[in-house]
Amino acid sequence: MLGVLAIIAVLSVGGIAGYSKAMEKFKLNKAMDEYSMLIYGLLENLDYIQKLNSENTNLIESAGLIDFALGLNLVPDSYKKINFRRMYDPYGNIIQLFSRNNRLVIDMYLGGALDEDGNCAHNTNFSGKLCQSLMTDLVQPLHSAVHHIFFTYKSGAAYYGDSTCKDNPNARCLSSITLSDINDICNYCIDEETICAIVLEF
Repeated sequence: MLGVLAIIAVLSVGGIAGYSKAMEKFKLNKAMDEYSMLIYGLLENLDYIQKLNSENTNLIESAGLIDFALGLNLVPDSYKKINFRRMYDPYGNIIQLFSRNNRLVIDMYLGGALDEDGNCAHNTNFSGKLCQSLMTDLVQPLHSAVHHIFFTYKSGAAYYGDSTCKDNPNARCLSSITLSDINDICNYCIDEETICAIVLEF
């Protein structure tokens, strides 16, 4: 009898673990689908967005694109608008959309939290798997479209798109970023006191 109960207990634990992994994978895939829809939808309107301009970084909100993205139905209902350029996704990340210096800027604060002044303070819900999936499945394949990407971790790291790399042989190119590079970046960000963001400029 005890042997049967032990087997049932093992199977139950295994079943719960399997279910948890399946749910984690489902949420990751759902997040990636939503990010892809948002980013590629904005890129379809890149010509218009690049005509907007905000030279003064203190006036970024004047060129915020959250309402623009909402109007194009690119934002899932589960996202929460914070202001004209910032919103929460349901996974605990902060997404910023705005135009600066005639470029589309997408900031993704992974696990980001807001301080009392509404600024991104530190990560509280960082997912290394989401970070790695974003980089390998969404960001890196955009190397031909992006001007550059920037990681706000350590002292920061920038990788450039094809158009910049073509004219600058010393630039770090997004097209040649390695899994080791991505793992180093994402693993560093597990520290809950670290602000980690992937910044894309098109």
